[in-house]
Amino acid sequence: MNIVKKQQSFPRCFWHNLGICSCRNLDDISALDQADFRGLYYSGGHGNFDKFGPMEHSFVVKHELPAGSEAASCVVMQHIYTRRRRNLYAFKTLTKQKSLFSHPEWGIISNEAYIILGIPKTNFQPHPNIIQIFNCITTKARAGLFVHILQMEYCDGGDLWELNARCLKHGARIPKSLVIHIFKSLVTALAYLHRGLILLPTGTTQRHILPASPKRWQTILHNDIKPENILLRWPVSASESPRFPEIVLSDFGTSGIENEALSPRGTYRYATLEIQEAFDLRTSLIRHLNFKAADIISNGIICTTKSDISSLGKVMQEVVPEYHKVDGREIEKRQGWWTGLEEIYGGDIVRWVRKCLGSTPLGRLSARELLTKALREIRDVGEDTGEERGQNLPKWFWG
Repeated sequence: MNIVKKQQSFPRCFWHNLGICSCRNLDDISALDQADFRGLYYSGGHGNFDKFGPMEHSFVVKHELPAGSEAASCVVMQHIYTRRRRNLYAFKTLTKQKSLFSHPEWGIISNEAYIILGIPKTNFQPHPNIIQIFNCITTKARAGLFVHILQMEYCDGGDLWELNARCLKHGARIPKSLVIHIFKSLVTALAYLHRGLILLPTGTTQRHILPASPKRWQTILHNDIKPENILLRWPVSASESPRFPEIVLSDFGTSGIENEALSPRGTYRYATLEIQEAFDLRTSLIRHLNFKAADIISNGIICTTKSDISSLGKVMQEVVPEYHKVDGREIEKRQGWWTGLEEIYGGDIVRWVRKCLGSTPLGRLSARELLTKALREIRDVGEDTGEERGQNLPKWFWG
């Protein structure tokens, strides 16, 4: 415990707000009886991460992260004994009943862990453009509520929403090469989620099936693609020095298996037209206290892969906006204006983004088409950034 004290002190215990313990600092933690943390051992967790033992002896809080709508809290913690190159992890805590469900084999578990850890035998395994979960554990807080804790990789570059907000603030555009990099990365992630496809260096695609697993890929839907759920991750090694960070799709709290994901899900702003209409109708019925009809409407909406494709298009539409200045300073964002964008970003990527935004599911492309056609056609031109890690960009750009 003395090692932890020398490393860092923090104003309150990570678990204090959850009602698991009443400690407020490291001295209180060190004085706690081990019984207070009997539910916080990894021996009962799932995943392939090292079994560390009691968290208060292994980790130290570095800083807090925005928690989002589903999570009660989210913090970055450093493991002080590990020899791994990455020793920072994000711990996401879920307490909302709608975020958890009871599984006959795995007990109380979150939807996010259920999907990412491949529990429903989806053949899913770690992917460079999809957030990785190392472990999960469920315990009961003193208030009697279930508390589900996810140990996830920490992406140190922030998220796409923050990056876009900085560009808006300074009246700048996200560089063309980075826009292409974001689009290609998200297409790669969705092609894997939807069809288990990976793009080989030869330009051909291959379905990734694990040995001794069912040969049929179970389609996974994200259902909440938005800038806040798209993270940026820089490589750990100094020898790896790309122009841009890796793009990582995160927050699978509303994800599901195709044909099993019922009711409108996700964020209204980035949802498809048909899901937005279902949201509106359900809200109207609830306001008139017609809960039974609202449930019927919800259960009648089936999310599909084309829902994710539309959300991808809306995200890209936000990162390639047209701007104009008012009084030389304030920035206004004119959404949906494609005029002139082809001259700025290139006709290829603008055309493919527009094909993601069809008004009906049949009018949108599939992730397979985007992977096999769009990624071949869109050229990655790097003249607008030039140097590695985008060092020609202003200092404020990466935050």
